[in-house]
Formats: sequence, C-alpha cells, structure tokens
Amino acid sequence: MPRCSATRTQSRLCCRQCVRYCSEACQHAHWERSHKHECAGAEHDCAKCGRRDTGFDRCGRCKRAFYCSRTCQRTHWQEHKRDCVRVVAEQRGITAKEAIAMIDPPVSYTHLTL
Repeated sequence: MPRCSATRTQSRLCCRQCVRYCSEACQHAHWERSHKHECAGAEHDCAKCGRRDTGFDRCGRCKRAFYCSRTCQRTHWQEHKRDCVRVVAEQRGITAKEAIAMIDPPVSYTHLTL
C-alpha cells in the first residue's frame, strides 16, 4: 500500500496524482505547510475531458477537482456536485444537507412584483 507523503504511514487519500495521505487532517496540514506551492507546477488531469497539463484551476469549493477551462468546469458540475458536497461537508464538519444549502441556496421570489 502507498505511504503518506507527510507521515510515511499507509495512505488512503491523494492529491490526485501528486502525493498520498493517511487522513484528511494530514492532507490539509501538508497542503498549508508546503504542498500547495509544489502542486501548482504539477501535472493534473482535467476532471471533465481528461487532458493532462500544468496550471489547471481547481474546484473552488472542495479543491479536489482540476479543470483545464471554465467550459469543462461548468459542464462537469452536475457530475461533480455530489462528490463536492460530500467533501465540503467532511471538511467543515457539517451535514450534507447543510453543504447542499451552501452550494444551491433556496430561491427566493420575494423580490419579484406581480
């Protein structure tokens, strides 16, 4: 089994292709300490089209999906949304329902006049 890049224990999580982690806490600590600077120049696969390159933008909510363009990000949203909500809920220690409300707030029609 692969080893965590920060603690060298068995890993379960990864930053896509770059490194592996034993826990989300370890992943977040390593990201803040140094990996976000290392990862910026690393190659990643676009979550929508699969193109591999450097300099991709990542999902602004979960930070786990990489995209080569806004078009790929927008067209992939319906597919990515469920995983994104789960990750955001785990990261923030909230329920999936609360995370969904953050991503898709209820529509209010009170501002409309008839």
